[in-house]
Amino acid sequence: MEKLSGKIKSYTAITQNNVQIELNGLNQIIEITTDEPWVINKGDNIVVAGENNKNTGKFQALAYKNITKKVVGFYKTSVTGGLRYLLASNLH
Repeated sequence: MEKLSGKIKSYTAITQNNVQIELNGLNQIIEITTDEPWVINKGDNIVVAGENNKNTGKFQALAYKNITKKVVGFYKTSVTGGLRYLLASNLH
């Protein structure tokens, strides 16, 4: 499990529960899938936990924390992985 963080440079809504983002200074597409609609906007500070998908080249986020808006989102099957990792990281 890996953690990435930064300010959102851009995002593309795939569905209300799936979004692709790019962070300033990081040359990688991050895909977030959540059970509830995501809460993300350009300029928000965010932390994601997940893994690189070798097939797609994207970072597949299992959980995210929007520090700017104080919102956490995750996909239920990832609670034991991504969310636990975020919570254990003592993020503000």
